[in-house]
Amino acid sequence: MTLLPCPFCGGRARLRECLSGPEQGGRCIECSKCEASTVLLFASKIHVMPVLADKWNQRTPKPPPKKSKRQFEWEAYIDELDGVE
Repeated sequence: MTLLPCPFCGGRARLRECLSGPEQGGRCIECSKCEASTVLLFASKIHVMPVLADKWNQRTPKPPPKKSKRQFEWEAYIDELDGVE
């Protein structure tokens, strides 16, 4: 299963298994550099790696570039001309 680099720092992602403490038995994907991670999953009957990898690799789309005031004015002018017959 391929893991994308960390979306925050570009570090390498790895599977982390909690072996002791209150998180014992849980697994997550964690950045080896900044320690950003997915949610911790506790599962006994499913393979958690594909679920965690999907969560880790999910990225939000980049927002469209912001329009300048001039672009808005130009588009309003074009819309106004379209209304004139």
